Amino acid sequence: MLAALAFGAIGLGACGGGDSGGGSDATDATGGPADVTIKTFQFSIPASVPAGTITVANQDNTTHTFTEGEPGNPEPRFDLELEGPDAEDQTEVQAGTYKVHCRIHNSMTGTLVVA
Repeated sequence: MLAALAFGAIGLGACGGGDSGGGSDATDATGGPADVTIKTFQFSIPASVPAGTITVANQDNTTHTFTEGEPGNPEPRFDLELEGPDAEDQTEVQAGTYKVHCRIHNSMTGTLVVA
């Protein structure tokens, strides 16, 4: 599923997690690194990502979402559902700063900065 939006970036994980410092060992469909990784109920989001297509990879053994806005947002700009493990999806983003969360695990939140 592709959805248009703008992202900005410093990611904070959820469920007691925090920014992982960026970097990811997940890869996207082209073999490059995923832009955002979900692992151990945390988002790993780099300080910023370039506008365009971003890849989100779920490495957990459970389903997560990567959803724009605050929990309960009725009309997110993007809403990726990733059934783990090893699930990934992509979305288009424009420059901006976006709050993100997991609809299933509302304590999983973060910020995506798109340059």
